[in-house]
Amino acid sequence: MCSSDLNDYNVTVGGTFACQVGGTKVLTMGSGTLTIKYPGVGTTTSFVCDNVNNLTINAETSTIIAGNGSYNGVFKIYDATPYTFYNIELNTPNTTWEYTSSLGGLFTCNNLTIKGNQTQTAPALDSLYLDVSGADTQITVNGALTITGKSQQIPLTIWGNYPNTAYLGPEMIIANGTISMTDVNFVNFDAGGTATWTGTRIGDYGGNTGVTFDAPRNLYWIGNGGSWQDTAHWSLTSGGTTAFTYPLGQDTCYFDENSFSSGSQTVTLNVYFVPSMNWTGVTNNPTFSARNIAGSLDYTSGEWGWVGSQYILNPNVTVVAGDGTHLLSSPVTGTMTITTNGQSLDDWSVGYAEFNDGDYNSNTTGTFNFADSVDWGTTYVYGAGGDYVINTAVNTVFTIDTFDLARNHDSTVTWTLDSTMKILDEFDTYQNTGSGHFILAGAGEFLYDNDAVTDANLTFGTYSETEELYVPIKVAGASTTSRALYISTEGTVPSITRTTKVADGIYLQFWTSGTQYIDRLVWVGAEGALAGIYSYTSGNDASVSIAHPEISYYHIS
Repeated sequence: MCSSDLNDYNVTVGGTFACQVGGTKVLTMGSGTLTIKYPGVGTTTSFVCDNVNNLTINAETSTIIAGNGSYNGVFKIYDATPYTFYNIELNTPNTTWEYTSSLGGLFTCNNLTIKGNQTQTAPALDSLYLDVSGADTQITVNGALTITGKSQQIPLTIWGNYPNTAYLGPEMIIANGTISMTDVNFVNFDAGGTATWTGTRIGDYGGNTGVTFDAPRNLYWIGNGGSWQDTAHWSLTSGGTTAFTYPLGQDTCYFDENSFSSGSQTVTLNVYFVPSMNWTGVTNNPTFSARNIAGSLDYTSGEWGWVGSQYILNPNVTVVAGDGTHLLSSPVTGTMTITTNGQSLDDWSVGYAEFNDGDYNSNTTGTFNFADSVDWGTTYVYGAGGDYVINTAVNTVFTIDTFDLARNHDSTVTWTLDSTMKILDEFDTYQNTGSGHFILAGAGEFLYDNDAVTDANLTFGTYSETEELYVPIKVAGASTTSRALYISTEGTVPSITRTTKVADGIYLQFWTSGTQYIDRLVWVGAEGALAGIYSYTSGNDASVSIAHPEISYYHIS
């Protein structure tokens, strides 16, 4: 038996205070304060109970503090045993995405205090994750629950689960006493208990239940160029006086004819989450710079996340974007509508753009509507556990250089294509784990323009048989680079048409392990430029059923 009694003393521990595997253990806290910290910037300081058998905790009236100053606080209980503590204080002093604090497990306490970094001055994504690496979290607070961010510009963000871990179950803090919250954002969070979850400047960033958020507002940019974080630039009316406020996730930000009185003005985005934006009517050709974002997913490259319900763009705005743009489910309606007005979304993402159900918002649903034609570069569609829909408008063109679909979990992604989807380089659907679905349907068509010189392919369902393709495919272009159109889908493909008869190097290859159904196949080569048709299914021949074949000048292997 191992017994530890703090004897009512105040004790400071460097690094980690852990109760781990072993024999019978008794921890008696008394009335003192146990402070866990470590003399290093960004260093994790933890109170952890991990896979413990026969542990008894006598909390009495003690206080446990994890994280202090420059130290990253962690308080996690991995056991199913619901332990009882008295006072817990957790500090979240991170200055970049990599250094975050976390709280998790099944336990009860009297008072729980969660504090963001109170000394941070530069923009940062100050975060606390509810996470115990796969187990559920349910924390009951019977006294005072206090959650405080640094300011409205540097709020504390509470994440209901760790990003990209969709296997986590519902995670919740149950508050039965009093609640005090200031400058706090919530993401995918379930709030419970008899207390009222309300406070000052509380932001909704999606997937939340039980929290009363500030009412959505329309905020207008004023005063020419400046930092997004500068509250003096936000007004409650167009061209009005400053409201000294800051956009929350549920707000809509307007940039209009009263925002810029002269040219050569730049709005610098230095936050990660960006709510709804409307640039209609903006004058004097401003620049919108999203490169200087601190605390983002990749804080050196300037990635940023769209979380609002509408984005109305303007080609008169010069965009200097970061490496990545993440389109995340809207916190208010679950629907995001994007109107480009002819502005290339390449300008807004530079490196790539990513649809997401969300990167931070697993197991939720979302709908993304494109109201007009879109010109985009590299585009990822990523499913982290939730089902979502992408819609494109009739009589529009959705142009993508490179498209990748990756579902790490059991997501269903439905793309309703009422437009022409034009792929200039590569289209790839693949699945890492799970049994997700990708459904491409609608009244539009899929145009693969293979003029590009890179060796890239068009792939439907190479690694799984969970793709459903219900729009016509047209293959055009005249690249002589060898490249393939891989098909392995459920249902019946309406048509596959090869429109060029030159030696373009493209061939059709079937990967299905069952029967591939195609209503109409037009695959015509030319003399000296045969159109290839192949099968490959782990060394077996594919079975293909074509209702209306129009094939000539081809070779099969």
